[in-house]
Amino acid sequence: MILVRRAFDVPGLDINGLSDPYVVLWVSTSSGVQKGSKVQTHTRWDTAHPVWMSYRHLEVSVAPDDILHIEMWDEDKARWHDQIGSAQLPIRDFTGIVSITVQQTVKALKKNTQNTAMVLELERVVAGTPCQKSVFLIRHGQSTWNEAKARMNLVAMGGNVDHPLTLLGVTQAQNFNKRWKVSSLKGQAEAQFMCATAVYSSPLTRALQTSVLGLAGHPALQEKGVTLMRNIREEQLGALIGHEEAAAVMPNKINLNDTIGTWCSPGVNGDTKDDINDRIHELLHHIRFHEDEVSIVVGHSRFLHLFCKAFASAELEATSPQMYLRCTKHKLRNVGCARIVLDFSQVVPRIVDASAVFGAAFDIDEETTLRAMSKIEEAIDRDLERLAQEFASAPSTCDL
Repeated sequence: MILVRRAFDVPGLDINGLSDPYVVLWVSTSSGVQKGSKVQTHTRWDTAHPVWMSYRHLEVSVAPDDILHIEMWDEDKARWHDQIGSAQLPIRDFTGIVSITVQQTVKALKKNTQNTAMVLELERVVAGTPCQKSVFLIRHGQSTWNEAKARMNLVAMGGNVDHPLTLLGVTQAQNFNKRWKVSSLKGQAEAQFMCATAVYSSPLTRALQTSVLGLAGHPALQEKGVTLMRNIREEQLGALIGHEEAAAVMPNKINLNDTIGTWCSPGVNGDTKDDINDRIHELLHHIRFHEDEVSIVVGHSRFLHLFCKAFASAELEATSPQMYLRCTKHKLRNVGCARIVLDFSQVVPRIVDASAVFGAAFDIDEETTLRAMSKIEEAIDRDLERLAQEFASAPSTCDL
């Protein structure tokens, strides 16, 4: 298991003086025979100092004499991708975190006017992974966008892409904080909440505010603070507003992680379905291979719903049909909290247990509602067409 961490001083191959780098990894024998498949990170856009913090599993057994091959590429949507550089690392020398000087291609060297060395930071992760991990999913409090949507205020909905909490949202987060601190409300699932050792948040302001207010006093927040993850963000584009300022106010309590630089999808249409699927699996890999056995994720209703829907299992449906329905058809209300148990013992990870905690409530997902309405409309259309045909074929009762 390899954690691709970050790179420094990547030459700019694009017209804007920057690159859109990604990393490709594979293993070979000392004689050059490839073992297993190649793995690839996602692209980091418009940056000379990309941060990935992405786990990649090569799924091969390695020997000390084997070689790890590393390539860095610049993605270009309109033409062939350009190789930036490459490196090789003997497996025997790969322990813990290593910094590797990447040999730049001729094109990269021509663009590298400062003649700086390009360095890639990797980490070899060898710790065993528990078969099951628990995650507490929390939706952010009411935001100014939620409020504007309820009032159908299109101007307010479109006026900002990073909507903070409303006063009601702040109150919701504070009330959640009070609820999880009341011992009389704690069952087995709620008690495990106190065992969480990591807090992950979307970098959007409303999620970060909910993390800080709703989890104030939690041991994980006090000891490690909040780690931001770009993959937990909302589907739409977001602007980097709020979290860097919060980091300045709370030194050593907010880890910017992979939200440095451009962390939203390029273009005007936001994430594609493939983008969202990639983000879901990136989060899954992090949960699976990171050391924390219990973690808290603060994010957005739609993304959290899609994450649960992707891994809800037949076992969950059999043992808890109500929670299966909530995972696949519903979404958490503001500052609602649900506990899921992810099982990694099979090829396909799955949610084998889930529960609503601390009085969480759910709403039916809007997309599910629209599909249901569409089916109802189709049924009505079919009935009307049938009635029209019956009426046309019926004998007339008018005697002219």
